[in-house]
Amino acid sequence: EHAIVVLRNIAVHAEVDLETAREGGLPPLVSLLRCPDEQVQEQAILALRSLSVNHMNEVTIVNDGGVPSMMELLLAPQEAIQLQAISAVRTLSASYENQAKIVEQGGLPLIIGLLRSPNVQVQEHAAGAIRNMATSVNLKAKILESDGLAPIIALTRSHSNTAQEAALASLFSLSFDAGALVKLAEYGGIPPLVQLLGSPNDEIQALSAGIARNLSASQETESELVEAGVLTPMILLLSSPNKAAQEHAASTLKNLSASAAHKVRMVQEGCIKPLLQMLPHPDAAIQEPAAVALRNLSAHPKNKDRIVSEGGLPYVIALLRSADKSMQEHGAMVVRNVSVNDQNEVRIVEDGALPPLIDLLRSPDSKLQELAAGAIRNISVNANNKILIVQEGAVPPLIALLSSSDDKIQEQAAVALRNLSVNPQNEVQIVQEGGMRPLVALLRSSNDKVQRQ
Repeated sequence: EHAIVVLRNIAVHAEVDLETAREGGLPPLVSLLRCPDEQVQEQAILALRSLSVNHMNEVTIVNDGGVPSMMELLLAPQEAIQLQAISAVRTLSASYENQAKIVEQGGLPLIIGLLRSPNVQVQEHAAGAIRNMATSVNLKAKILESDGLAPIIALTRSHSNTAQEAALASLFSLSFDAGALVKLAEYGGIPPLVQLLGSPNDEIQALSAGIARNLSASQETESELVEAGVLTPMILLLSSPNKAAQEHAASTLKNLSASAAHKVRMVQEGCIKPLLQMLPHPDAAIQEPAAVALRNLSAHPKNKDRIVSEGGLPYVIALLRSADKSMQEHGAMVVRNVSVNDQNEVRIVEDGALPPLIDLLRSPDSKLQELAAGAIRNISVNANNKILIVQEGAVPPLIALLSSSDDKIQEQAAVALRNLSVNPQNEVQIVQEGGMRPLVALLRSSNDKVQRQ
């Protein structure tokens, strides 16, 4: 026993680790884990826990049969032995090879059981081991099959930041599984996650936001997430200095905005301005989901005026000039959507949308052509806009689009020219710019809508 205590004491020094292994100290230590003397067991597991931090020692401990013995000690009635055993197992579980051996020896249910331990330190180490194992694709299903989800969720309410963080990291890994998301909701996991979005701990906050992001991507859990009050804290996180949480927040709002059930509520809870402020963000991981969210929200009739009244047009029009085609598309879609309201037609032109929209008419991208032509079609209903659109040079590219192979583009261009032609001066210019021949050609179009325009 005295020899073990000496080894335990010197094992905390890194330079002694390999020396202990070279002198053959590991196999007898492993064998002593099964000693009937509890004090000897405790000293042996203490020494092995310290030595296992070294990777070469870790391999030797596993090869010498340390895993089965440690699994037995997880059931030890002595809390001190149990604590040292789960601490050692946590260290070993960082290796994928060791994870498989731990599971083979029946260790997973034992570790999950320790998540419910009354000892907070035991909980922390058990949660850390599950966190390591949850990163394995092969073990995620086993954790769920072993009823690991409920005690992991329970630890999200722990007063220990260490236990909370490990539990959340486990849930984050598991939340990429659709079945796990449904069970997470069933077991009451959503309310504590929403509450933790306001945590002062950046890692806890980011992990909670990441899990919420995955929940928001599932039709089976998105409504429950909204009902639990996720919108307000996610909107606040858009302006957070916590970059990971900010990215998750933008993606969560993007996901939720795709559902018609949430579009109005999101705007009522104040998401427009914070999303608009993300549009100039240099990080595409934040800018892109914010743009998509606004695009989705602008499709709802009740949101169109709000986007304009809250100062959204300058931000959105800036996207039309982006070097990124997807950003141009999102911006053009928002402009087209809000332009269907009469009161927005003048504002769109006043805020400088015409030049970039006309540039997009010349884009080689057919989707951008269609959206730009659709926006110009809508704003060309206004009498004053008819003059300005022609003055800005929109007629030649609109005429060119009449020869597009895409019926939708032809239709948008034809309607825009029809609206412009109501003004006698514009009518003359359309003819002078060569619009007559392609318009006559459209009379032979197989598309009835195009013919009528």
